Amino acid sequence: WCSLADLSEKTGYSRSTIWRDITFLNSALPKGWFIEKSETEGARLIKSPNGTLEGIWAYMKNENPYFQILEYIILNNGVTINEISTAFHISRSTVYRQLDQIKEVVEEAGITLDTSPIRLSGDEKRVRRFMMQYLEYKGLDYLNDLKNIDLQNFRDAIVNYTTDLSITLHLGAIQRLSFILEIINIRISMECYVSFSKDIYDKYKNTAYFDIAKKMFPFMEKCPTREQQTQEILYFCLCLLSEVMPNNMTEEL
Repeated sequence: WCSLADLSEKTGYSRSTIWRDITFLNSALPKGWFIEKSETEGARLIKSPNGTLEGIWAYMKNENPYFQILEYIILNNGVTINEISTAFHISRSTVYRQLDQIKEVVEEAGITLDTSPIRLSGDEKRVRRFMMQYLEYKGLDYLNDLKNIDLQNFRDAIVNYTTDLSITLHLGAIQRLSFILEIINIRISMECYVSFSKDIYDKYKNTAYFDIAKKMFPFMEKCPTREQQTQEILYFCLCLLSEVMPNNMTEEL
Protein backbone atom coordinates (compact mmCIF):
# COMPACT_ATOMS: atom_id res chain seq x y z
CA TRP A 1 0.00 0.00 0.00
CA CYS A 2 1.05 3.62 -0.68
CA SER A 3 -0.63 6.15 1.55
CA LEU A 4 -2.06 9.29 -0.01
CA ALA A 5 0.22 11.32 2.26
CA ASP A 6 3.33 9.59 0.88
CA LEU A 7 2.13 9.90 -2.71
CA SER A 8 1.35 13.57 -2.20
CA GLU A 9 4.76 14.26 -0.69
CA LYS A 10 6.66 12.42 -3.43
CA THR A 11 4.72 13.88 -6.37
CA GLY A 12 3.87 17.34 -5.11
CA TYR A 13 0.20 16.85 -6.02
CA SER A 14 -2.78 17.24 -3.71
CA ARG A 15 -4.59 14.16 -2.42
CA SER A 16 -7.67 14.99 -4.45
CA THR A 17 -5.57 15.21 -7.63
CA ILE A 18 -3.90 11.89 -6.88
CA TRP A 19 -7.26 10.25 -6.20
CA ARG A 20 -8.57 11.55 -9.52
CA ASP A 21 -5.45 10.49 -11.45
CA ILE A 22 -5.61 6.99 -10.01
CA THR A 23 -9.07 6.67 -11.53
CA PHE A 24 -7.62 7.78 -14.85
CA LEU A 25 -4.71 5.36 -14.56
CA ASN A 26 -7.10 2.47 -14.03
CA SER A 27 -8.70 3.21 -17.38
CA ALA A 28 -5.25 3.15 -19.03
CA LEU A 29 -3.99 -0.14 -17.54
CA PRO A 30 -3.99 -3.37 -19.57
CA LYS A 31 -6.54 -6.09 -18.94
CA GLY A 32 -6.09 -7.85 -15.60
CA TRP A 33 -4.32 -4.93 -13.92
CA PHE A 34 -5.94 -2.35 -11.66
CA ILE A 35 -5.16 0.04 -8.82
CA GLU A 36 -7.05 -0.68 -5.65
CA LYS A 37 -8.03 2.37 -3.61
CA SER A 38 -8.75 2.62 0.11
CA GLU A 39 -9.70 5.69 2.11
CA THR A 40 -7.53 4.48 5.00
CA GLU A 41 -4.68 2.59 3.29
CA GLY A 42 -4.23 4.65 0.12
CA ALA A 43 -3.57 2.79 -3.15
CA ARG A 44 -1.82 -0.33 -4.41
CA LEU A 45 -1.23 -1.94 -7.79
CA ILE A 46 -2.83 -5.33 -8.35
CA LYS A 47 -1.19 -7.27 -11.16
CA SER A 48 -2.73 -9.73 -13.55
CA PRO A 49 -2.01 -13.44 -12.88
CA ASN A 50 0.52 -13.70 -15.73
CA GLY A 51 1.69 -10.10 -15.80
CA THR A 52 5.08 -8.64 -14.96
CA LEU A 53 6.19 -5.14 -14.00
CA GLU A 54 8.40 -5.07 -17.10
CA GLY A 55 5.41 -5.95 -19.24
CA ILE A 56 3.14 -3.26 -17.83
CA TRP A 57 5.90 -0.66 -18.12
CA ALA A 58 6.35 -1.51 -21.80
CA TYR A 59 2.58 -1.34 -22.28
CA MET A 60 2.31 2.04 -20.57
CA LYS A 61 5.13 3.53 -22.66
CA ASN A 62 3.40 2.46 -25.85
CA GLU A 63 -0.26 3.03 -24.94
CA ASN A 64 -0.40 5.73 -22.27
CA PRO A 65 -1.59 9.10 -23.67
CA TYR A 66 1.16 10.91 -21.74
CA PHE A 67 3.93 9.19 -23.71
CA GLN A 68 1.98 9.28 -26.96
CA ILE A 69 1.38 13.03 -26.71
CA LEU A 70 4.96 13.76 -25.66
CA GLU A 71 6.34 11.81 -28.61
CA TYR A 72 3.87 13.50 -30.96
CA ILE A 73 5.13 16.91 -29.79
CA ILE A 74 8.78 15.87 -30.11
CA LEU A 75 8.37 14.61 -33.67
CA ASN A 76 6.32 17.56 -34.94
CA ASN A 77 7.22 21.23 -35.13
CA GLY A 78 4.02 22.63 -33.68
CA VAL A 79 0.68 20.90 -33.08
CA THR A 80 -2.73 21.99 -31.79
CA ILE A 81 -5.05 20.63 -29.13
CA ASN A 82 -7.47 19.49 -31.82
CA GLU A 83 -4.73 17.66 -33.73
CA ILE A 84 -3.63 15.79 -30.59
CA SER A 85 -7.22 14.96 -29.66
CA THR A 86 -7.92 13.62 -33.15
CA ALA A 87 -4.65 11.71 -33.48
CA PHE A 88 -5.16 9.72 -30.26
CA HIS A 89 -8.97 9.71 -29.99
CA ILE A 90 -9.00 11.33 -26.57
CA SER A 91 -10.96 14.28 -25.20
CA ARG A 92 -9.63 17.81 -25.13
CA SER A 93 -9.81 17.76 -21.33
CA THR A 94 -7.52 14.71 -21.27
CA VAL A 95 -5.12 16.48 -23.61
CA TYR A 96 -5.00 19.55 -21.37
CA ARG A 97 -4.36 17.42 -18.29
CA GLN A 98 -1.54 15.52 -19.98
CA LEU A 99 -0.01 18.76 -21.26
CA ASP A 100 0.11 20.12 -17.70
CA GLN A 101 2.23 17.13 -16.68
CA ILE A 102 4.39 17.34 -19.80
CA LYS A 103 5.00 21.03 -19.15
CA GLU A 104 6.37 20.26 -15.69
CA VAL A 105 8.79 17.66 -17.05
CA VAL A 106 9.90 19.91 -19.89
CA GLU A 107 10.57 22.84 -17.55
CA GLU A 108 12.68 20.60 -15.30
CA ALA A 109 14.88 20.04 -18.36
CA GLY A 110 15.44 23.79 -18.66
CA ILE A 111 13.29 24.30 -21.77
CA THR A 112 9.71 25.41 -22.38
CA LEU A 113 6.54 24.10 -23.95
CA ASP A 114 5.05 26.70 -26.27
CA THR A 115 1.28 26.66 -26.57
CA SER A 116 0.43 28.34 -29.88
CA PRO A 117 1.31 26.00 -31.49
CA ILE A 118 2.43 23.37 -28.98
CA ARG A 119 6.13 22.60 -29.40
CA LEU A 120 9.44 22.41 -27.56
CA SER A 121 11.48 25.60 -27.45
CA GLY A 122 14.48 27.08 -25.70
CA ASP A 123 18.21 26.47 -25.95
CA GLU A 124 18.58 24.03 -28.84
CA LYS A 125 21.23 21.92 -27.14
CA ARG A 126 18.93 21.44 -24.15
CA VAL A 127 16.01 20.56 -26.41
CA ARG A 128 18.11 17.86 -28.06
CA ARG A 129 19.34 16.56 -24.70
CA PHE A 130 15.72 16.27 -23.57
CA MET A 131 14.82 14.40 -26.76
CA MET A 132 17.75 12.02 -26.25
CA GLN A 133 16.70 11.36 -22.66
CA TYR A 134 13.19 10.60 -23.86
CA LEU A 135 14.42 8.15 -26.53
CA GLU A 136 16.54 6.32 -23.96
CA TYR A 137 13.76 6.40 -21.37
CA LYS A 138 11.17 5.01 -23.75
CA GLY A 139 13.58 2.38 -25.01
CA LEU A 140 13.02 2.73 -28.74
CA ASP A 141 14.13 -0.17 -30.91
CA TYR A 142 17.58 0.65 -32.27
CA LEU A 143 17.06 -1.35 -35.45
CA ASN A 144 13.45 -0.50 -36.29
CA ASP A 145 12.66 2.99 -34.97
CA LEU A 146 15.25 5.07 -36.81
CA LYS A 147 13.58 6.70 -39.81
CA ASN A 148 15.97 9.33 -41.11
CA ILE A 149 19.32 7.59 -41.56
CA ASP A 150 20.72 4.53 -43.33
CA LEU A 151 21.59 2.67 -40.15
CA GLN A 152 23.80 -0.06 -41.57
CA ASN A 153 25.94 2.30 -43.64
CA PHE A 154 26.15 4.79 -40.77
CA ARG A 155 27.27 2.09 -38.37
CA ASP A 156 29.89 0.78 -40.80
CA ALA A 157 31.20 4.30 -41.43
CA ILE A 158 31.61 5.12 -37.72
CA VAL A 159 33.38 1.82 -37.06
CA ASN A 160 35.72 2.25 -40.02
CA TYR A 161 36.66 5.86 -39.29
CA THR A 162 37.25 5.34 -35.56
CA THR A 163 39.18 2.11 -36.16
CA ASP A 164 41.46 3.79 -38.69
CA LEU A 165 42.33 6.43 -36.07
CA SER A 166 42.61 3.89 -33.21
CA ILE A 167 39.68 5.55 -31.41
CA THR A 168 37.84 3.32 -28.93
CA LEU A 169 34.22 4.11 -28.15
CA HIS A 170 32.23 3.41 -24.99
CA LEU A 171 29.85 0.46 -24.96
CA GLY A 172 26.61 1.38 -26.75
CA ALA A 173 28.17 4.46 -28.34
CA ILE A 174 27.10 3.63 -31.89
CA GLN A 175 23.49 3.21 -30.77
CA ARG A 176 23.55 6.56 -28.96
CA LEU A 177 25.27 8.30 -31.87
CA SER A 178 22.67 6.95 -34.26
CA PHE A 179 19.90 8.37 -32.05
CA ILE A 180 21.78 11.67 -31.87
CA LEU A 181 22.01 11.84 -35.65
CA GLU A 182 18.30 10.99 -35.88
CA ILE A 183 17.56 13.92 -33.55
CA ILE A 184 19.84 16.21 -35.58
CA ASN A 185 17.90 15.35 -38.73
CA ILE A 186 14.54 15.83 -37.04
CA ARG A 187 15.51 19.27 -35.72
CA ILE A 188 17.07 20.38 -39.02
CA SER A 189 13.83 19.43 -40.77
CA MET A 190 12.08 21.74 -38.30
CA GLU A 191 14.57 24.53 -39.08
CA CYS A 192 15.97 24.38 -35.55
CA TYR A 193 19.77 24.61 -35.43
CA VAL A 194 22.49 24.62 -32.78
CA SER A 195 24.98 27.43 -32.33
CA PHE A 196 28.42 27.49 -30.74
CA SER A 197 30.90 30.29 -30.13
CA LYS A 198 33.87 30.82 -32.42
CA ASP A 199 36.19 29.78 -29.59
CA ILE A 200 34.61 26.34 -29.41
CA TYR A 201 34.73 25.95 -33.18
CA ASP A 202 38.40 26.99 -33.29
CA LYS A 203 39.21 24.53 -30.51
CA TYR A 204 37.82 21.48 -32.31
CA LYS A 205 37.90 22.26 -36.04
CA ASN A 206 41.31 20.64 -36.57
CA THR A 207 40.70 17.53 -34.46
CA ALA A 208 40.19 13.98 -35.69
CA TYR A 209 36.72 14.01 -34.16
CA PHE A 210 35.67 16.98 -36.27
CA ASP A 211 37.10 15.26 -39.34
CA ILE A 212 34.98 12.16 -38.62
CA ALA A 213 31.93 14.35 -38.03
CA LYS A 214 32.45 15.98 -41.44
CA LYS A 215 32.47 12.54 -43.03
CA MET A 216 29.01 11.95 -41.52
CA PHE A 217 27.65 14.70 -43.77
CA PRO A 218 26.02 12.23 -46.23
CA PHE A 219 23.84 10.93 -43.37
CA MET A 220 22.84 14.43 -42.24
CA GLU A 221 19.99 16.60 -43.48
CA LYS A 222 21.22 19.62 -45.43
CA CYS A 223 21.03 23.04 -43.81
CA PRO A 224 20.17 26.25 -45.69
CA THR A 225 23.61 27.77 -45.08
CA ARG A 226 27.15 26.49 -44.83
CA GLU A 227 27.52 28.09 -41.38
CA GLN A 228 24.51 26.20 -40.02
CA GLN A 229 25.81 22.95 -41.51
CA THR A 230 29.21 23.54 -39.92
CA GLN A 231 27.57 24.12 -36.54
CA GLU A 232 25.63 20.85 -36.86
CA ILE A 233 28.85 19.02 -37.76
CA LEU A 234 30.50 20.54 -34.70
CA TYR A 235 27.57 19.40 -32.55
CA PHE A 236 28.00 15.82 -33.77
CA CYS A 237 31.76 16.14 -33.23
CA LEU A 238 31.22 17.01 -29.56
CA CYS A 239 28.72 14.16 -29.16
CA LEU A 240 31.27 11.78 -30.68
CA LEU A 241 33.97 13.10 -28.38
CA SER A 242 31.77 12.38 -25.34
CA GLU A 243 31.58 8.73 -26.45
CA VAL A 244 35.34 8.21 -26.78
CA MET A 245 36.93 5.93 -24.23
CA PRO A 246 40.26 7.40 -23.04
CA ASN A 247 43.40 5.33 -23.16
CA ASN A 248 44.05 6.03 -19.48
CA MET A 249 40.81 5.31 -17.61
CA THR A 250 42.45 6.05 -14.24
CA GLU A 251 43.35 9.53 -15.42
CA GLU A 252 39.77 10.17 -16.58
CA LEU A 253 38.34 9.01 -13.26
